Amino acid sequence: AEQRKQALVLQVEQQVRAHEAVLDEQTNQALMSLKKAALEQRAALDQQAASLTLEYQQRKMQEEFIAAQAQMQKQYLESH
Repeated sequence: AEQRKQALVLQVEQQVRAHEAVLDEQTNQALMSLKKAALEQRAALDQQAASLTLEYQQRKMQEEFIAAQAQMQKQYLESH
């Protein structure tokens, strides 16, 4: 009876370890998927930030150019 009990305990422990291994693998796969999604999202946000920064710099430069033109025109008109 004791041997039978030990055999059942061993069998249950083996099943638990096998189940833990499956759960560990599923957890690792889910974690890798989340990390991949996070990297992809980060790359997309970095690209968007770069694009918006460039757009801002272009608009700022255009506004400065227009302001400089207006200033030169004003000075020209004031001198004549």
